[in-house]
Amino acid sequence: MSLSNSEKEDLLKIIEVLFGHDSEIARLKDSFSVRTVEAVEEALETLVRCNANMRSLVVGLIGGAGLFVRGWLRQILSKLRSELESKRIKFDGLACKVVMAYNWRSAIIISTH
Repeated sequence: MSLSNSEKEDLLKIIEVLFGHDSEIARLKDSFSVRTVEAVEEALETLVRCNANMRSLVVGLIGGAGLFVRGWLRQILSKLRSELESKRIKFDGLACKVVMAYNWRSAIIISTH
């Protein structure tokens, strides 16, 4: 199943908020797929485990049980994008975000091929 253009745009904005602007990832937006959503979902799960503010946001959007069900991110793409872009969420520490970006950037890029 492919992603709609709005889902691809939402996903790119989520990636940019989480990782910062990355011209290579932005260039690959048209190739985003369900595999890309899955890679970002796994990255977010990593961030949720080490960031209490992110955990509160995600759990509030999907409910606690949703984290254990694959595909939760696609269901909340536009809501999560809005919340992250609003700047209301503060990350607990830069280290968590940097480690997540380092560990998941390649997986996101590979998912587009």
